[in-house]
Amino acid sequence: MFKSVAVIISCILIIFAVGCKTESNVQKGRPPDQDDSDDDSDSSDIPDKPTELKASADPDAILLSWRDNSDNEQGFRIYFSDATIEDAPYTALVDVGTDTTQYYHYVGAEQSFEYYVTAFNSHGESEKSNTASDKTRPNEPAISYAECRCGLAKGCRIIVGWMDSKVDDGYKLKIDGKEHCSCTESCLPCDCSGGTFFGCWVTAETFLPSTSHQIEVYVYNDVGEATSYSSVQCPAP
Repeated sequence: MFKSVAVIISCILIIFAVGCKTESNVQKGRPPDQDDSDDDSDSSDIPDKPTELKASADPDAILLSWRDNSDNEQGFRIYFSDATIEDAPYTALVDVGTDTTQYYHYVGAEQSFEYYVTAFNSHGESEKSNTASDKTRPNEPAISYAECRCGLAKGCRIIVGWMDSKVDDGYKLKIDGKEHCSCTESCLPCDCSGGTFFGCWVTAETFLPSTSHQIEVYVYNDVGEATSYSSVQCPAP
């Protein structure tokens, strides 16, 4: 009888000891020396973001350059948006290779874009670089009208209108080779109005009836200029 009681007590002690050992090893599925947070070790292998992005325009292209700050990228991804539209979305433009720090974006005239660059590899994509923007040369301004209006006492004046460029820094109007004004918003001796159409009308001098005149409209920005030509005939008195 005493032997049976001893066996029962031994079994109870063994079960209790095994149970305590099992409970002491419960570590949320990890060994005791491992952190409980999610395993995101791959994030340290994502490349550092590029910096010092610059955009420099030629007449028909925009040259991008940036600083490579990583040694484990597989390439760089360039994003761009239309800088003439407020809050325009960014779109991936192109991926370029490892250690590349320049890209020549040929876009043609009358374009303005904003850019940023990221570095990427098989672990992911870096944060964005700074943004940079520039614009190419303007197209020739489309002259919408050129006419000469004559009054009985005030002689004739010439009125010229043209389509507004989205990349201009200003305009110049010449009549018969003489510059009459250089307009950004308004100026004298011309009055200029903005919007979809730009227009100038000469106010400082008058023209004679029954005369013809050569019109030149220049549009310019810091990378180039373009010119359109037209002619106008002042009516007979």
